[in-house]
Amino acid sequence: MRLLFMIDGSSIDPIGSTVRVVIEGLPGAGKTELAKQLAASLKLPLIPEFVVFEGDLWKQFELKKPFYRANDELKESVASYLEEPLVIFDRHYPGTLAFAHALDATPGIEPPDAENYESELQWYRQCLRDHRLSTPDCVLILDIDPLTSLRRQPRAKAFDPAFGNVEFLNALRTYYRSFYATIESNVQMHWIDASDATSSIYMRARDIIGAAAGKKSNVSES
Repeated sequence: MRLLFMIDGSSIDPIGSTVRVVIEGLPGAGKTELAKQLAASLKLPLIPEFVVFEGDLWKQFELKKPFYRANDELKESVASYLEEPLVIFDRHYPGTLAFAHALDATPGIEPPDAENYESELQWYRQCLRDHRLSTPDCVLILDIDPLTSLRRQPRAKAFDPAFGNVEFLNALRTYYRSFYATIESNVQMHWIDASDATSSIYMRARDIIGAAAGKKSNVSES
């Protein structure tokens, strides 16, 4: 039987369905860097932030549904085709919901009609019913404050002006805690201080993923 990966000399068998690990956080938190590091070192598949178009290239095209909805559904579809014991997502639908909520909550920012929070929440719930999305087993929130986000990722506001607004970033950050306390309270959610050293963040993330995979295996065996 193929082993998932080795942590401190112990192995985890790939029993049961695929473990989904999602990495979230504000711009500049280090989501993509951590996701790539984990995927490379643990030899795990990584679902990138954008599965079709990079950057804002998608804005050039007419889409049948809002881009972020389409992108999240495509990410889930790609993951479902991977016969792997664990898959890492660089951001997923919690980020889409958080973005829509922060748009609604921030004065002076007018959200697009298709991206208001209530419509995004209805989309999310319908996707769960239709199995177009599935809740993750484990979510890692790389936590930085809004001012750190602006300093680390000054170009993020060129992609979307909201990312240059401190109130918006604070609303985005606050939503994650609210979401996992009320809507997906059954999902393992871990806050990681993203101001720590990169090596410390990696080790903490690796330990959390190992524990999540082990718990999923134990549930599948029982």
